Amino acid sequence: IADVPRHRGEIGRAALVTADTLLFLVPAEVRATMAADALATDLRDQLSDTRLIVTGPAPGGVTPEAVSRALDLPLSGVLQRDRKTATALEEGGIAASMRRGPLADLCKQLVPTLGQEPVTIQAEAA
Repeated sequence: IADVPRHRGEIGRAALVTADTLLFLVPAEVRATMAADALATDLRDQLSDTRLIVTGPAPGGVTPEAVSRALDLPLSGVLQRDRKTATALEEGGIAASMRRGPLADLCKQLVPTLGQEPVTIQAEAA
């Protein structure tokens, strides 16, 4: 697992070259989706198993499926923001906060699918 920034340096490029699966996080926003388009194309060219995680909530009502179609990436999950995670990171208690909540739920959903062909999910209505 590697968290690679948008502007990847040498280490980020090395992580992408060795990765089996890439989970690309994009906010459920028109502007973010447009900004992610060129990067999504680049990532698909570098790694055949590139999947999308859409983060929300969507302030303008953009659906995860719309982001998936726009970026031509399979939607593998939706991550709703959780204020408790940010607080836990700042306070150093991230391990305890990871047991429950949106991030834990997403991980439970994703882990069994790694190493398999990507399957596009249907996001639940918010």
